[in-house]
Amino acid sequence: MGSAKLPFGRGMRNLAPSAAPGSRCLASGAWGHYSLLMGPVTKRRKRQMTDTVDAQASLEAELKGEILRMYEEVAVQPDGDFHFFHGRTAAEMFEYDRELLDRAPPSAVASFAGVGNPHLRSELQPGETVLDLGSGAGLDGIIAAWRVGPTGSVIGVDLNPAMCLRAKSNAELSGTCRASASATSRRRTPRRPTG
Repeated sequence: MGSAKLPFGRGMRNLAPSAAPGSRCLASGAWGHYSLLMGPVTKRRKRQMTDTVDAQASLEAELKGEILRMYEEVAVQPDGDFHFFHGRTAAEMFEYDRELLDRAPPSAVASFAGVGNPHLRSELQPGETVLDLGSGAGLDGIIAAWRVGPTGSVIGVDLNPAMCLRAKSNAELSGTCRASASATSRRRTPRRPTG
């Protein structure tokens, strides 16, 4: 098939009949055009693809490690300089109720590194159970615990053990003993037993 240029605007169905024997049309768009130009999948190309997958997994692990390190730093030294908004400044930017921020433990507010305010729309009711994914230092869990009251509960889940320790400490300081936090991957999120 050579190095013929193919228009990117066409769907692969129009081009697939002219593909070399043994090649596969994997997708439309640029990847589909690339697969037609590359020809059949050989042992060498399979090894290259495996190497690419391994490199991506390595990069993902490196990124996860860096993210964990950065958020641990927010938990341990919330007054540090970070490339994102955090602390009370971020909470106010996301329209958290100032009275709730004043009521929360200062360490929960200082270590806040959220990306929004779920309480603007949550409409939590007394007695409900809340699962807070990416719970961080526990500010959202504390506010949720106040809203669900003594008959409700809050479960915080975060990848970072340092943030979970901070969240547990903040829950105790706020008097919301029903708020708990555990370090785990979102892939291993606790589930309510069935049956």
